[in-house]
Amino acid sequence: MNSPILPPELCHLVISHLADLTTLRVCSLVSHGWLPATRRSLFPHLRISDDDLDPFMPLLSSEYNTFLSAVIAIHFVSWPHHSTVLSTVFPHLAQFTRLTTVILEIHEPLEQDLPVVPDVTSLQLCIHESFSFPQFLQLLSPFPSLKRLHVSNVTWDWEKKDSLSSISPLPPLHELVLSTFFFEDASFREWLAQPSTTITHLTLYMGYSTDSIVDGVLHLLHSLRTNLQHLHVDCTCTHEESLARTYGFDKFTDLQTLHISG
Repeated sequence: MNSPILPPELCHLVISHLADLTTLRVCSLVSHGWLPATRRSLFPHLRISDDDLDPFMPLLSSEYNTFLSAVIAIHFVSWPHHSTVLSTVFPHLAQFTRLTTVILEIHEPLEQDLPVVPDVTSLQLCIHESFSFPQFLQLLSPFPSLKRLHVSNVTWDWEKKDSLSSISPLPPLHELVLSTFFFEDASFREWLAQPSTTITHLTLYMGYSTDSIVDGVLHLLHSLRTNLQHLHVDCTCTHEESLARTYGFDKFTDLQTLHISG
């Protein structure tokens, strides 16, 4: 008597609830039918640096590659002094059919433009060197469909005065997460204030509040106020009540949610 055969959908549903990596690896060896479901749990995220290129690139082009349809996020670590990880791997990102998130941890501006990746909707930037505003925009140019942007740990180059005449169009952002460094930059605020802005969720992380930062934040909030629905402000050096008085958050009556933490 033949053993009963479960529909593939039920097998994949059961596998998707497995959390133990050893069990998932064993399941991946059961049959070709179970392989895609196990790969999605085993390899949802990749972290790639220059040190990984030699073993990674042959695997990427191998006919036995089974993880391209599993990865949803890739974290690039670009070391200083002529890193090649971005220019080497970016042309192959179209092969990752489920990729929606890119994390860029970089130490120097790009030497050349990167290929467009139209399906990525979430970008996190962690920049360890001083960047000018045009160099920042260059990092965004490969992602025309960007809906979520998280920028942290960036040193802004204040000495370079950037012309606003060639500012690139704003991607269709819905969610923006920012740290203190951007609030005082007029170029960045004007870029966000374009008529095409669609930002509805804004998160601001501030370590302290100076007069110039307060002024910058107020200008930023004013430019986004038309579409803004959800605001989260975190200032580690200021009490919540003092923060609310300083920025006049009681006047933002159109918000659906307001979360203040100090």
